[in-house]
Amino acid sequence: MSNLLSLRNTQIVLSVTFVSLLGIPIIGPAMPAVQKEFGIANADIGWMMMSSFALPALVFVPLTAFLADTFGKKMVIVPSIFVFSIAGTAISFAPNAETIVVLRFLQGVGASCLSTLNVALVPDLFTGRDRVAVTGYTSALQNIGAGLLPLVGGILAGLVWYYPFLSAALGIPLGFFVWIYLDNNTSKRSAGGSRSYFGHAWSHIRQREVLELCFMTFGFIFTGFGAFISYIPTFMNDRFGVPALIIGFVISARALSGTIMATFIAKLTDRFTTRQLITCGFLILAVGMTVVPLAWGPFGILISGLCYGGAFGIIRPLVQVHLLNIAPDNLRSTFSSMNGLALRIAHVLAPAGAGVLLAFYDFDVLYFTAAGLAVFMALFSFSASALKGGKKAGELE
Repeated sequence: MSNLLSLRNTQIVLSVTFVSLLGIPIIGPAMPAVQKEFGIANADIGWMMMSSFALPALVFVPLTAFLADTFGKKMVIVPSIFVFSIAGTAISFAPNAETIVVLRFLQGVGASCLSTLNVALVPDLFTGRDRVAVTGYTSALQNIGAGLLPLVGGILAGLVWYYPFLSAALGIPLGFFVWIYLDNNTSKRSAGGSRSYFGHAWSHIRQREVLELCFMTFGFIFTGFGAFISYIPTFMNDRFGVPALIIGFVISARALSGTIMATFIAKLTDRFTTRQLITCGFLILAVGMTVVPLAWGPFGILISGLCYGGAFGIIRPLVQVHLLNIAPDNLRSTFSSMNGLALRIAHVLAPAGAGVLLAFYDFDVLYFTAAGLAVFMALFSFSASALKGGKKAGELE
């Protein structure tokens, strides 16, 4: 592969990844401003802004996996980018909360495939060491975006509530870039049409190891997304009365620990097994959730953010390594989408579940409950068949 083609393929993967980040990290700090603008209650803001965005993935993630393997990833990714960008930008002109919910739903339709097919693109476009390098770039971009975009969102929301939503317009030129330069390669499958595809896919994704790995993704996102991403902004605003800028800065702390873990994860896997690291990641998450109700001030939440980022930097890439090791070459989109479906189900259920707890209890109960769930996931990971055998990440390749 020429240097120019390799660079362009890298830019394609990073472009799709970047667009996928414009749906949640930059929006979180704007939630208190949206609440104030439209008079939305604490118990409702989570599902209106986050669950409505994640809900379409329950249908469209498996559908886009089938379409991507049938017609090629380009034919799915490019339209998805445009739907995501146009609907997201339109939120800036929404006259009421009901319109925001509808547009967030449509934006979620476009987002359904972006955070799963970006991963599936890597083994299609790269081989050998290049695969590892580009996967690292993707992880670094996700961590940097998770840190900087909340800060940017906080700054923008501090000016006008809808400014963070205008960032979705950046996806339009990136969509044209992917349209022009991405080759549309389809997976090789045996004859028999969709029935053959679904039978082949089902025989692999129903394996216990696959389901366990997807459940780990679900457990991490359900705990962290519901308690930290969805409600830390409201918690900090209610308890400490801090502005959106400070909220964005505190949430962005997770990028520091996440980037550090992304940098040193290879060295850690040389010394520890994946089971040990993932179990430890969930325990770190439990510590982060426990810290929140005990925090003495807004910057005490920095500890929680650092724990969340560190756990993310450990759990997410290692689960993906195991899952891609299990996946047949012609089912990469499907396996990536299965993991993405688990993530999106958690995105749908977590804010709503957190909202139910807040309707009857308070923030302290929410975060202690989240800590308990993280401990449960640590015990599950320690005993999971998918992580048994003492294998290290380098031995899975």
